[in-house]
Amino acid sequence: MTDNYDDELLKDTDDDIVKPNNAPSRSLSGWGIAPVVIVAIIGIIVGGVVASITKPDFHRTPSTPEETRVGVDPETIARLVELDEILEANPDDVETRLERATIHVEIGDIALAELDAREILRQNPESSEAWAIVGMYYWLQELDCDKAEEAWNKSMEYSPDADHTQMLKFIEQCPAMIAQASATPTGQ
Repeated sequence: MTDNYDDELLKDTDDDIVKPNNAPSRSLSGWGIAPVVIVAIIGIIVGGVVASITKPDFHRTPSTPEETRVGVDPETIARLVELDEILEANPDDVETRLERATIHVEIGDIALAELDAREILRQNPESSEAWAIVGMYYWLQELDCDKAEEAWNKSMEYSPDADHTQMLKFIEQCPAMIAQASATPTGQ
């Protein structure tokens, strides 16, 4: 079912992404892990990143890994280094890339998480987990509710058995939250 793949959503920040001809028709690890990962990603966002939406530096251009890792606990840094090494040796390891993206979400660097999510989508355009991350990127980094909603709808489509309650709340609340963030003067 790759007919639903949306090149336009992916084109915004990575023009060289192409749709694979024989993309798998299931989520990363089958349907069993998708709901858990999506709920975890949403929980992380609700718990930390949403509270930070009005910080002046939050809507900045993608950071470097060194910037991202400042203030992060040593165990998380060590795991990111391990994941980086694994991906250097095997850049097509989707499970490792998803773990790294999820850690970037946890530490509040949506931009780096989104880069991994886009790479996952190059290999598996039906990855509900990756679409959830892309939706968060559009919501929090680009302040674009329409694109965020489109990505989240794809995430829900590719993981129909998951509990999407929180994602539906994000879709409903997105315009008000972005209006509030946009109205907050820089430096407050």
